[in-house]
Amino acid sequence: MRVCLMGIALALSPAPALADVYRWVDEDGVVHFSDEPRDGAERIEVQEPATVRLPRPQSSRASAANGGQEDDDRDEAAGYERFAIASPTEEQTIQSAPGEVPVSLSLEPALRQGHRIRLLLDGSPADVSPSRSLQATLGPLDRGPHTLAAEVTDASGRVRARTETVTFYLHRPSVNLPSRQGN
Repeated sequence: MRVCLMGIALALSPAPALADVYRWVDEDGVVHFSDEPRDGAERIEVQEPATVRLPRPQSSRASAANGGQEDDDRDEAAGYERFAIASPTEEQTIQSAPGEVPVSLSLEPALRQGHRIRLLLDGSPADVSPSRSLQATLGPLDRGPHTLAAEVTDASGRVRARTETVTFYLHRPSVNLPSRQGN
């Protein structure tokens, strides 16, 4: 039952939009999903996830060009030149028995006073925030595809910068496989 529910969640998840997904039922009636085709497997159509692109904030120079009306919000937003997820990388498969995924971000210039970084795992805020060193560990996560993005927010919670969304795949050993002890 658990495998079936995980399979349904994978099939309905928008994360594997860039890869083909195949479904088959084995001789014991267990439903399986994979990104590799095999005999008797049917290809499942997975739709592209909906995404939103936010406009780039105006720089303080543009504000000064507008009659010198410079406001603190624009000045704060102008400070981040580069914000990206260094790891995991796009389409990376991570093997982790405990289901932990190390995250590393790059941000230039450094995080401003009063700003925070928020990780978005599968579209929802994660329970962990990166340290000032821009490192964090997610987990334990279920096996399968996941999406990850990060945002810089100011003290009032407004988004000041956002990374591109990265899709990664977590591979965990199955509890249903027999132990290899004594072999």
